[in-house]
Amino acid sequence: MRTVRSRDWAALLLTSVVMGATSQAHGGGLFDSLFKRDGDDLLQPEKAFQFKVAPIGSSTVSVVLQPAPGYYLYRDRTVVKVKDSPGFAIKSVQQPRGEMKDDPNFGKMEVHRTPVDVRVELDRKPGAKSLQLEVTYQGCHEKRGVCYPLTTSVARLAMP
Repeated sequence: MRTVRSRDWAALLLTSVVMGATSQAHGGGLFDSLFKRDGDDLLQPEKAFQFKVAPIGSSTVSVVLQPAPGYYLYRDRTVVKVKDSPGFAIKSVQQPRGEMKDDPNFGKMEVHRTPVDVRVELDRKPGAKSLQLEVTYQGCHEKRGVCYPLTTSVARLAMP
């Protein structure tokens, strides 16, 4: 199960209102200015940046983040935390290197344009079974230069 915080949507809504006002002054509508332009429709965040979480053994979890074609994820904006899961703590997080991008918003940044498998090593106490991971990430649409706000989702899983 995934949840997106309302402040993330509020930031995207504020951006869309500002863009819509500008677009309406030039003859376009709010929806057209934010989500459609020259066949380059923006996807909703859960479609633009999908993720899957699965246990690999008793103390390792794989978090696969997959940007849609034409999108990329910032490597350093990807954070994984244990949430409300007694008996679990993160020991280490390994994330592959990305490619360097001269980002117009943030300067030189490491990004992932293809699926990335983030491995989370856990300290696990005996008897701990139910795990919640909070995954935070941020990405952008390449051609439009539109960056989504930080998005935080929660994954729940039963560990073997």
